[in-house]
Amino acid sequence: MKDCKILILIFTCLIYSCKKDNPAISEVDRLSETFSTKHFDYFYSKSDNIIIDTVWQEAYYQWLISQLNITLNEKLQYCKYRDKEHLMRVTGHNGNGYAEVGTLKFHTIWQAENHECVHSIVTKLIGHPPALFNEGIAVAYQANYFGYPEFIPGWNNQDFNTLSKAFKQNGSIPELDKLLGTNSYWDYDSNITYPISGSFVRYMINHYSLEKMKAFITICDFNDSKAKIHNDFFTTYGITIENAWSEWENFISSY
Repeated sequence: MKDCKILILIFTCLIYSCKKDNPAISEVDRLSETFSTKHFDYFYSKSDNIIIDTVWQEAYYQWLISQLNITLNEKLQYCKYRDKEHLMRVTGHNGNGYAEVGTLKFHTIWQAENHECVHSIVTKLIGHPPALFNEGIAVAYQANYFGYPEFIPGWNNQDFNTLSKAFKQNGSIPELDKLLGTNSYWDYDSNITYPISGSFVRYMINHYSLEKMKAFITICDFNDSKAKIHNDFFTTYGITIENAWSEWENFISSY
């Protein structure tokens, strides 16, 4: 009976955490509705008429866990919003969604979520690396929703290697040094930086192994200086990040 009470208390806390302790949030905006599947606890508002695709989400989860070669013994918390404005009113965050770093909770406006799901699992179980690698690994495993039952990573339903090749041909790829900056990474269009980050990280995984990428991420921090990124990369891979970047550019040029 005691264990049952504890489980009820934990679940109640999860619901409340997604509602936000803010009396200014209207009843129509509160994530007052909830249900669970094998690997997710879902939270949404009464007025949300978009049905969450739990079949896809559970299948994607199984694929992702297998791809990352990890074991997860807790459920993810999926906080669903009607639109960007709803998400902003409740969380104060602008955009389509975000993951709470180091936790298994993420917020999204989508009926199925890939990108933030990766962030949640990676930052909780592996680490929170600098932006190039943080967004890179999320995009590298961001499977195309419309490709189901196959899970093919891409960016907005496009091959990120093909996109990266086009960006290189038209000179749109920012300098590596800029992409390593904690702040300067965000100075560029995410429809360029995200797919090239995903392409680069996927290249490193495919050519140098997932385990090396995980080892690198483990010793990193999101706010690391460029000098530390350079040092950690060389320590992990035995080559400079500039050499790895050049290898990747040659790869996408001939893709």
